[in-house]
Amino acid sequence: MVIQMVRCRVTTLRRIERKGLSTLHLVYQFQLAVQETGNNYVHFCKDNRGILFAWCEMTKEMEILGINKMKGLANYLYHPEKICVIIEETGELVPIVELKRRVMEKMAKKEMEKEKLAKEKRVTNVKR
Repeated sequence: MVIQMVRCRVTTLRRIERKGLSTLHLVYQFQLAVQETGNNYVHFCKDNRGILFAWCEMTKEMEILGINKMKGLANYLYHPEKICVIIEETGELVPIVELKRRVMEKMAKKEMEKEKLAKEKRVTNVKR
């Protein structure tokens, strides 16, 4: 299973290298600097370590796409589940999929607490 994942990543990177950025631009309407999506923009930037980031103007969110330009483009186009965000409060690097799972768990926990309180209220009202 792990070997298949590694092979998939390598073939994806080779596919991007083979096509080149000009072909990617034609096929995916992809611009390296800015991609227009409706009324908002997604800006791609690279820091001094080569890490590729994406900044979304509409949501005002920063996403970490990959450790270099090729892996970042591969993650953006083919593996969106590997895109990460940094949690501001803790400084923790978390994949978006994990962040969504945490939020859903938190919402489910709050919903269960509300139901528990409502049930306790009903029990106390019945006893009166």
